[in-house]
Order: sequence, then C-alpha cells, then structure tokens
Amino acid sequence: SRMLSYGQHQTFRGIYMLGQRVFDDDAAGRKEKKRYTDEWYLPTSQVLTYQDINIDWQGYEVENLITSSDLEKIAQQYFPGKKVSQLKKKDLCRLIQEKTLKNETHDFEAATIDNFKELFEYLIRALP
Repeated sequence: SRMLSYGQHQTFRGIYMLGQRVFDDDAAGRKEKKRYTDEWYLPTSQVLTYQDINIDWQGYEVENLITSSDLEKIAQQYFPGKKVSQLKKKDLCRLIQEKTLKNETHDFEAATIDNFKELFEYLIRALP
C-alpha cells in the first residue's frame, strides 16, 4: 500500500471550482449531466460521469474508486459500528474534506490511489 495525502484532494477541489463536475455513472448522474449541459449550456468537457473519464468505469460511483479493503479500513477507523454498506457518500466526502483541512494522510492500497490519480490527471488535462 502507499500513502495518499488528503491534501492531494485540494487539486480536485480547485478543479471543481473552475467549473468541472463529475457525477456518478448511474441513471441519476447521467440525468444531472444532461441537465447541466441542456439547461446550463455547460460544455460536455466540463460535466462528466466516471465513464467519460475511463470507459471501464461504466456504472461507477465515487465509492467504486476505493477498494473494498480500503472502504473496510475507513469504516472501522472513522465510523466505528458502521458497516461499509451503511456508509453514505456524504460520509466519505465529509471525511475527505476534514482530512484535507487537517492535511492528514491515510494508507490506501495502490488500486485506490491509482484510481484517484487517474481521475485527477484526467481533470487537469481537461481544463480549458
């Protein structure tokens, strides 16, 4: 496993502030993508689902970027008494935000780090 600084998520937050939005590649996410492009006239390069980033990420939600082992560790360490199936997306996002503000790190498996690295690198390359 390798260390990932939660501070690396600041890159993602900065890109989001520049207008890029990434939605889950499910029915609700695709609906939101369509709404942003149709109603707000945002270019499709700024409104994405995970499948737009990696064709193998069809049907992915943010939780799919994290290995099951890492999700177990997160649940045990930060949400005692909760099972992975009980974690909500807002729980994970709030945790990442808190760790970013404190500039803390977490020991993630290589697959989790590689997924987020691919996501961040894609978003950086896609900037106008």
